[in-house]
Amino acid sequence: MMREKTIFTEDMMSLEKLPAYAFAGQKQIADVSEIIFNIQQDKRRDKAVSMMKLMAQKLVVSGLSAFRREYSSISHARMIDRAAQADREAQKISEGLRELYMGLCKENMMLDTLKKLLEDSTDELEAAYDALEKHIDEMQLSSANIQYRDFAQKRLKDLELSKTLAMQGMLLITELTVNNSTLAERINSLTVNTLVLWRADLAAMKSSPDKTKLERICGIEDVITAAIASI
Repeated sequence: MMREKTIFTEDMMSLEKLPAYAFAGQKQIADVSEIIFNIQQDKRRDKAVSMMKLMAQKLVVSGLSAFRREYSSISHARMIDRAAQADREAQKISEGLRELYMGLCKENMMLDTLKKLLEDSTDELEAAYDALEKHIDEMQLSSANIQYRDFAQKRLKDLELSKTLAMQGMLLITELTVNNSTLAERINSLTVNTLVLWRADLAAMKSSPDKTKLERICGIEDVITAAIASI
């Protein structure tokens, strides 16, 4: 969740308050990093690819390509029935790919929000770091301040570690987003272009089957299978 920008003042840097100094920003980075880790472990892209490959395997069995060589020995009624069956499978594939596409887009929207949270938290920790470092530099050297300076230096190191964690998270978000976008674009292209032609030709085949339409449909099915296999 987005938070208001914090202004770090010296009253926040007392020895008693140092353990909680800029803690909200650190906690947000830790929480977001855990979410990113869970997204990475969920492997949505890998699941999407596996599902698409399963669709391609089913297409080999249920598509019209399996009947290309048998066209002359199959009645028109039988071919119309096979075209109707293939069209139902085409609809399932279209709906499945659309669902995968929407899932990848939604995940990218979430990743974009998480990246902004990390950026805001990093900016906050940098401001906190600079303010505390300046406060330490301006302190007079004395035995009474040794304990404070040691503790404050440790807090600076903690802030650095949190910033490093945030940077790693942002790099991972970029990688996940690019992978999702690449796959989403390929799915969208396949859905908008090839599948539309496939279903249109299947509709024509159901209406009036002939060898030319069958060959065109089989060619499209080959393109779909190859496109999915190459992902």
